[in-house]
Amino acid sequence: MATFERHGLDFVVVASERASLFIRMDVHFYEPAGGLSVASDVADVDNRVKVLFDLLRLPDQPKHIPPGLQPHYCLMEDDRLIWELTVKRHRLLRSFEGAEYATRLDVSVLPSRGTMGNLSIVDTAVY
Repeated sequence: MATFERHGLDFVVVASERASLFIRMDVHFYEPAGGLSVASDVADVDNRVKVLFDLLRLPDQPKHIPPGLQPHYCLMEDDRLIWELTVKRHRLLRSFEGAEYATRLDVSVLPSRGTMGNLSIVDTAVY
């Protein structure tokens, strides 16, 4: 993991160029039954993926930083570190904890090259 300072705050980042770590991500969007209309919903997937990436990377602007404990934790330095991505849509047959929509992420951390600093957090099951 690498640490970064942005806008006067400290961030701990799992995947970064500095740590030679990349991301493999499977995104699962769960939507209400009957909500899978090709005409209306498919165009929205790209926007939802973009918002998701923005939430998981280092923030660009101070207004995107939520208040809370220091340091802040992020999955990745930048979304260009996503090496592999799959997006799947599923029917949600009942509400999940009061929500009509749900999202599940399956994330693996991959090394671009093995170093002594990244061997302890690399997902060895992917090899």
